Amino acid sequence: MSIKMSVSVVIFTFLSASVIAFTIMSRYIIGPFKKLKRGEQVIIAMSFVGIISVISFAVIQLLLRILV
Repeated sequence: MSIKMSVSVVIFTFLSASVIAFTIMSRYIIGPFKKLKRGEQVIIAMSFVGIISVISFAVIQLLLRILV
């Protein structure tokens, strides 16, 4: 496996771990989603959208490195 490929795999692994940590944090530390105020719900939802976009970018980059 080349150096570029291993760096992509490590970055994707760290991103996956950060999503798991963020999900656990938002569930147990912040509390249930329904009990939050409307503005707090919007902030959490936008955070998830940002995380999903970063992960999708990482997946696309990883697939392009594998296929090309």
